[in-house]
Amino acid sequence: PLGYIKSISFICYPFAYGNPNKPKKMSELEKRQIEKGDLSCLINNQQDANILYKRIIKLYHQRDMVYLVKPKTLRYWLKSIALRDANEVFRDLVNSGY
Repeated sequence: PLGYIKSISFICYPFAYGNPNKPKKMSELEKRQIEKGDLSCLINNQQDANILYKRIIKLYHQRDMVYLVKPKTLRYWLKSIALRDANEVFRDLVNSGY
């Protein structure tokens, strides 16, 4: 029900939790902001000529949405990584009092 957004260098995938019958869809404005926004400055971090760090962004929105923004590289979207991401999101929610 919730679509993802692809850019040249990253994918933004929304996840809803709570009532599965009424997930909130991403607004067109939110989609355009993500598509137009150059998130590479947040994801990529060049420390020196030989080291490039890639970051993952977890955006918690409207109490029941989580947006994962990751590089398009396959290794960031494997099942084992998805389990780790789910554990981290769940831990964040528990620590926040949900």
